[in-house]
Amino acid sequence: MMKETGNFPGKEARAVPNTRLDPRLAGYARAGWESVCREMQLPEGGFTERQAAQQRERYGANRPAAARRALGPRLRRAFLNPFSLTLLALCVLAWVTELLPGDGLAHEGTAPLMTGMLLLSGLVRLALEMRAHRQAQQLQRRTRLTVPVLREGRWQERDAEELVIGDRIRLRAGDPAPATVRLTRARDLFVSQSLLTGESAMTEKTPDPETDPAARPAAWRCLVWAGSTVVGGTGEGVVLALRPDAAPDEEPRRAGFDRGAR
Repeated sequence: MMKETGNFPGKEARAVPNTRLDPRLAGYARAGWESVCREMQLPEGGFTERQAAQQRERYGANRPAAARRALGPRLRRAFLNPFSLTLLALCVLAWVTELLPGDGLAHEGTAPLMTGMLLLSGLVRLALEMRAHRQAQQLQRRTRLTVPVLREGRWQERDAEELVIGDRIRLRAGDPAPATVRLTRARDLFVSQSLLTGESAMTEKTPDPETDPAARPAAWRCLVWAGSTVVGGTGEGVVLALRPDAAPDEEPRRAGFDRGAR
């Protein structure tokens, strides 16, 4: 049975938001995988169902983060964007020129028309975002990711939401990483981290510990981050953090086209 140690990512680690990397993962990345398995006291044949249930009770289930349902953030995204702010400035200018006494620098009705355009554009964006959110939830419910997991001394195909911290799993080409994994074996393993870092280049992953203290988390080759996609090869490793408990502390890198379009 795995014991809870000072370096093991428990509930305190799960409270860390995605934008802040749990420092304990850095220790696992710089240690050999044998040391990681020994420190976490992982059974050779994997967890029993009872042990997995205890781990799930202690650290939570492997489910995606619940999407924000608050209306405030959605309203901000709908109305506080470059287009809306530009239109708002024009609305203010139109109202000022229309209300000023004198020879009338603006036609009557221009300011109300522009105000209506501002409100309409924000409401349309808000409605489209809510619709897309509902469709994404429906698609998520229909699609289920299964992962080979070592349980009860044998490899079994399990739903990704059944994973617990300390599970030994296998990664296959074409599948997204269901959790943050410390590799123990890898064969020509390449992953795409574009959803996390914005970089389109493939990254090769190996079980060798990280030796460069200046390397950014996304460049750690022995860790496969939750949210990345296995492009080629196979791998095997230990689940260190459930999604989305840990993510590399990276800001998406915008290409020149993206910066210019923005």
